[in-house]
Amino acid sequence: MSTHEKVVACSLESGDRAARAARWQSLGAYDVQRLDNGLRLVFDRDVAGELRELATLEAECCAFADWTPRGNAMEITAATAEAIAAVNALGF
Repeated sequence: MSTHEKVVACSLESGDRAARAARWQSLGAYDVQRLDNGLRLVFDRDVAGELRELATLEAECCAFADWTPRGNAMEITAATAEAIAAVNALGF
């Protein structure tokens, strides 16, 4: 692996993963749009502030992906085929 490649793995412990999943679930209903390089989650209500916080947190533990909040949507994208597959397998 070159120094520019990011490890395709989440660094959260299992208990922290459950807490993070609950935080995502608290945002409510959303639509998933498939992108060539990842996903776009579009939420049914105003969650922009929480998405900005989650983007910062997710970038720390899942650095293989780019977490970009856009209003009431989150774009989760990646640059390599392996990382894109991991984004698509996140469970959204």
